Amino acid sequence: MGCLITKKSANLILNWCINRYGPSMHNDLETLLIKFRSRLPFYGEYDSEDNVIYINPTRHGTLIELVNTIIHEYTHFKQNIDGMYTKYYDRYGRTYENHPHEITAHRTADRDQKEARRWVLQRLRKKLKKNN
Repeated sequence: MGCLITKKSANLILNWCINRYGPSMHNDLETLLIKFRSRLPFYGEYDSEDNVIYINPTRHGTLIELVNTIIHEYTHFKQNIDGMYTKYYDRYGRTYENHPHEITAHRTADRDQKEARRWVLQRLRKKLKKNN
């Protein structure tokens, strides 16, 4: 099936997240975008100000890694990032490893990544058959 680290795959994963987890109470689903940014120093990030999930495609070697990152960042999209994220660092002395938002995002992504990957692969195979 070739390289699966594509914008098409990323948007399919995003659609899976929307269907599985629903919209956010804190951020606007209508304007949410996924953008590839190769200079990002990590796998991905959710920017609540721009309402964009940024993905560094060069850091992902497999579809499961891409799925995991997008689920992780979509979890942040659903969270009250503007209200509490920095407070956990500043007020409560949390680190990335023990930050409640990060723990939730990691657990959700690890739990659901295989289900999402199967769904995405089924959609990609259907499109491939249709085009051949």
